[in-house]
Amino acid sequence: MSLVVTRAIALRVLWQIRRDPRTIALLLIVPVVLLVLLKWVFAGEPSVFLSIGVPLCGLFPFIVMFLITSIAMLRERTTGTLERLMSLPLSKPALLGGYALAFGVLATIQAAVVCTVGFTLLGLDATHKGPEEGARPWPEEIRMSDEVKALVDRRWSEYGIDANAANLDGTRRTPTGLFSAATRRD
Repeated sequence: MSLVVTRAIALRVLWQIRRDPRTIALLLIVPVVLLVLLKWVFAGEPSVFLSIGVPLCGLFPFIVMFLITSIAMLRERTTGTLERLMSLPLSKPALLGGYALAFGVLATIQAAVVCTVGFTLLGLDATHKGPEEGARPWPEEIRMSDEVKALVDRRWSEYGIDANAANLDGTRRTPTGLFSAATRRD
């Protein structure tokens, strides 16, 4: 695989996409419009928009790049450009690498635009907030029922774990006590 050929194919694909306003709109405008529509739809429930808006900033490049790559390869095939490319002295990995490089650059630009709009204009927040840091509703702490604790305590020997294992502070606890101590939020 020649890096010069891969770079040339990537530049050709970028040049071709640059002249297609529909593809540019699909790349940059549609994801932003969808994010704004979601903000508007969930205006009464900001926590819902926060929970789905951030993952969508990461999913948009994958979904849109899949569509645009499919459309570009179909266009190459229908116009006969793909056959002409395959008749040149280049390898299939170089062709695919050029496309991957070009669409990787476009995905990076798209992610930057979508994240800039989402995080600056729409108020998305991707940081993990604890209960004391934000206004998001937090569930109650999950605890095992007494029946489950008793069942786990009875079955430790079947799992090959010492039921009287020492805790990190040197005290002895039952395995259920070790489990609940490990999952407890302080």
